[in-house]
Amino acid sequence: MNYIRFKGRQQERELIKAILSSSQAAILTKNFPQVSAIGKDLIVPDIDILQVKGKQESKILIGLEVKIAKLRKKKDKIIGFDWKQIYKGIGEAFFYFQYGVDQCGLILGFHENLRDVDIRWLCKYLEYNKPLFHKVLGSYFNLGIFRYEKGGIYEITKASTNFSYQSIYSNSIYGKELKKRIERFRNNLLMENFTWNIKLAQECEYAEKERNSLSPRFSLKK
Repeated sequence: MNYIRFKGRQQERELIKAILSSSQAAILTKNFPQVSAIGKDLIVPDIDILQVKGKQESKILIGLEVKIAKLRKKKDKIIGFDWKQIYKGIGEAFFYFQYGVDQCGLILGFHENLRDVDIRWLCKYLEYNKPLFHKVLGSYFNLGIFRYEKGGIYEITKASTNFSYQSIYSNSIYGKELKKRIERFRNNLLMENFTWNIKLAQECEYAEKERNSLSPRFSLKK
């Protein structure tokens, strides 16, 4: 099988489409691409892929950030991987916890300037550092690579627990206010009261293409 690569200005959009058209996306999960508002509040950063697993009280909310791994060049000379984008992706994924998700993660795709040897090196490097990533990022963080078309995500680390908000945000007045805000976001996500990119969803095999009949009408993206 050949590694899938992404090019052009819409690389991350194409990566989202590939992820949400793979068989993994169909397994007991509702998928929403590019969530840009929760309730009536615009969010920054937006959630590249929101996954809702389970039903009713057992629902688990997972926010996935996507980034394109590529090589850096200086005067047409390759000087290594663009780690800045990968670190940025990890940081943005952690910001998803302010929206009340249970788990977050980063999914990497490959830029067209990566050779097979570069891709194999990156995969081996991430795999070799798996214990470190798990320790630093926590047991509620997913780190994966999308290697093959329709092939799904190759998991480097997989979340095994849900993020706990109780001990972090309940010890001060500011913490209590932040906790209320997070709970409001979370409740809106659980009720599917949010805006996602319906147009992009139409291009994905396993994405929600219309709002729930019980959801408020402003949950559709214009």
